[in-house]
Amino acid sequence: MTPGAGGAPGEPTRRGEAPHDPSPRDRRIDQSLLRGGLAGIGAVALATLALVVAGAAIAWLLSLIF
Repeated sequence: MTPGAGGAPGEPTRRGEAPHDPSPRDRRIDQSLLRGGLAGIGAVALATLALVVAGAAIAWLLSLIF
């Protein structure tokens, strides 16, 4: 690509030229990475919630015993 032709992401474009448009394959990859990241964040949040609930249950059981 020539400089300024808009062929690469982030490459400046000349006046009147369309910016780089990612291919459908690139969009699918970006979407799958986004979904994977969101799934990872959700898994961490769920694990944290499970630890909090387990800690509360243990504290409640200990309060019954002692």
